[in-house]
Formats: sequence, C-alpha cells, structure tokens
Amino acid sequence: MRVTSDGSSVTRRSPAPAAALAGPAALKQGAHEITLAIRGEGLVVGVAEADVVPSMSAWPWRHRAWGLASWSRELVSCPTALEAPADRVDLPVPAITEEEVTLQLRIDTIRGRVLFVRNGERLGVTRVANGVLRPWALFLPRGGIEAAAADVSAEGVRLVAHSYRQVPTFNVSGLTPLVGELPITKQALALAWCEGRGVEALNQLTHDGCRALVDALRLPAEHARELMQRLEAQSEM
Repeated sequence: MRVTSDGSSVTRRSPAPAAALAGPAALKQGAHEITLAIRGEGLVVGVAEADVVPSMSAWPWRHRAWGLASWSRELVSCPTALEAPADRVDLPVPAITEEEVTLQLRIDTIRGRVLFVRNGERLGVTRVANGVLRPWALFLPRGGIEAAAADVSAEGVRLVAHSYRQVPTFNVSGLTPLVGELPITKQALALAWCEGRGVEALNQLTHDGCRALVDALRLPAEHARELMQRLEAQSEM
C-alpha cells in the first residue's frame, strides 16, 4: 500500500486488509465536499473518527469508520478503520478493470452526517460521529489470499477535489448556489429554516414557501426580489 504525503493517491499493495487516508489529514468543523476517483470492487470508502492529537502507535486506525461498499453500493459501518463491516460476505473475484468511478462525500461534521454521491447518483446519507473525522478507505482481500495477491494493483483511490464551507448548505438540494454568496449568518438561517420544515430540496417549495424563506432572511428589498426570482425559477425545475 502506498500513501502519498498529501493523500492524493492510494493504491493497494498488499492482499491483506489495509486502510489508508484518502484525503486531507483531518477535517475541521464545518462542511466538506471531497471528490474521489475510485477503482476496484474490494473497497469501502468514507470517513473514520480521528484523535485531535496522535498519542498511540495504532492511531488513527483504532476508531470507528463509515463508508460506501464498492461491491454493493450499500452504506456500511466498521468497528475500526482496519476491520471489515460486520455483515460483509466474501466477494467473488471480479475481472480486473482500470475503470474509475467518481465518488463524492458531502461531509457535515457539525451534524454528523455524510451524503454519498456515486457518478452523480445520490446513494444515501449515513450518520457518523460528531467530532474530528478523516477521509478513509479500506482495501479488502477478495476470494482468498491467492486470488487477492494476483491483482493487488487493481484497486485505488485518488483525490480529485476538496472544498470547504462553514455552513453545510448542501444538506438541502439547491440551497448552496442560491445562498452561497450571502453572509454566513444568512446561510445558516436559510439552512435552519429548511431543516425546521423538513425541506430536503428547494424544488419542493410552493410559491408561498419561497416567499416565506425569502422573508425569513430579511434581505434588502432589491436582493430579496432577485432571490425570490431565482428561488421560484429553481422550484419550477
């Protein structure tokens, strides 16, 4: 297994279970969008708990982890960052492929949730620990040691992009492009308004709902009119 100093690329090098950091060393509190290119069917990719300060040789692999199983596209949890999901079954050995798929992790460390988007398809949200998290990948042996040893280079994780926001507006579909340029307090207010009413996507809002959201933000009249027009156009899509 190889891990670059900046976490930009990780490739399987051993047929034994192995974990790797697949991105920034640790995530500060807030909202992170991490885009990875993954290859192979013996991977779990997601996030793991981390210590604030490393204190033991086992750090950071001893903590819980949560991710997406590449072979089933199911969201799973692992007892530690070096252990397979408890309900995992042995995998058949697939044909070796160099094809990469894109996996986006939308990580909200404040609420303890991660949304997984694979090749543009929203696969679901998993609840994780509130606190310090690390991007993480687990390489699993497949079809026995001999079979796994035959294609140890068939799996990899590559960091494509990482962006950070203080407010996790991506929790509501369509909210980030609408309020992303507003002051942080207004972004937080818009998110709280939507979450308090169970709004998961802005296209769910009626005309009255759009007006209520804009009114709640208490923007100057000109900005409020512009926001209302954009919001109504988005809600009709």
